Amino acid sequence: MLRSLILGCLLTLTVTGASAQEEASAAAGGPTVSVVTAAGVSASVTFEGDYGPNRIEGSLVSLPAESIQAREGKQTKEIGLRNLQELQRTPLGVGADAMSTYQITLFSGESYILQPDKSEPPSGPQPAAMTRTLQVVSVPKGAVELKTALFGVIRIPFPKLLQITVQPIRGTLQEAPPVPIPLQVLQNLTLTVPFDRVTNFRRDPLAGTTTVSFGIAEGVTGRVATMPEGMLVVRTPDGQDHRIPLSEVVQYNLEGSLKVAKNGAGG
Repeated sequence: MLRSLILGCLLTLTVTGASAQEEASAAAGGPTVSVVTAAGVSASVTFEGDYGPNRIEGSLVSLPAESIQAREGKQTKEIGLRNLQELQRTPLGVGADAMSTYQITLFSGESYILQPDKSEPPSGPQPAAMTRTLQVVSVPKGAVELKTALFGVIRIPFPKLLQITVQPIRGTLQEAPPVPIPLQVLQNLTLTVPFDRVTNFRRDPLAGTTTVSFGIAEGVTGRVATMPEGMLVVRTPDGQDHRIPLSEVVQYNLEGSLKVAKNGAGG
């Protein structure tokens, strides 16, 4: 009898303690979110030095304003670095004049293989979902600026890059604007979803569509003429609050209940 009573008390204390910890955690931070913007917040960079490869991690300060020039058939295409998610360069020789191939992925969903040879890529328009093969014309001469904890801000010439991977912003949600997002799903039907009810959001600039999820298992895909004004506030593990305009958000994923998100928003 006494043993059962003691065991029951211990179980009650354990459950109560765990519940209190969860409530304290929710009150302190809010749900975890990841946000992909036009430029991610952190990046890992591998580059070619004079004596061998180097790998550095830090906060991405800036990318070159210049675009990559590539040839598609008889037309020259500009590939901007604003939405760069990952780039890999494979040198095809040794020395400053050695040619390279590039594999590029953008947060917008586009991906490219850039080759230095003179072979023509497939003729005609290629489907947006597939990786497009183009011929390199020129690459930016500017530098990638990376803010590091050990070295401060360093500048890495773009032609020296071997790989760069840009990470999304990840942290706890402090504020989600309650502004409406109007999605045209049919010619005569527009559904409006408040952003603070959204659990997943993905905008595809290439296709011109936006997909949002909300509720338990609801979701819609449609066209958004203009993203409404509003700010997401996300606190990263270093304690810094990032104010992100909705117009810059490409992807958004909320890991947690909407109740916590709303309580955390705006205090």
